[in-house]
This record gives sequence, C-alpha cells and structure tokens, in this order.
Amino acid sequence: MGHAWKQIDWSITNRLHEKGYIHNPVGKSKSVTLTEEGLAKSEALFKALFTKVDGK
Repeated sequence: MGHAWKQIDWSITNRLHEKGYIHNPVGKSKSVTLTEEGLAKSEALFKALFTKVDGK
C-alpha cells in the first residue's frame, strides 16, 4: 500500500478521493493512503513521465 504526504490543497485530496485514487483523506494523519487503483495509476504516470525508453 502506498502513502503520500497530504500537504496539498483539500480540494485536490477530495477530488482524488472521489475518483477512487486515495482512501478518505479526512483525519489527523499527515499522509493519505493510496488505493490499489491509485497506486497503479501513480506508478504508470511515473514511468511515463520520468523514465527513458531505450534509444530515445
């Protein structure tokens, strides 16, 4: 299970929760827990944006 710091705007965490990418962000915890779908999406985005394909 993945975690991320929640020092971002509440409207953003609410939208991520509504889309099913994170569990309910409301609480005293300083981090949010990613859902399985959210973790898969974040890994795919990381690979697409921050890794090089051989030969490019």
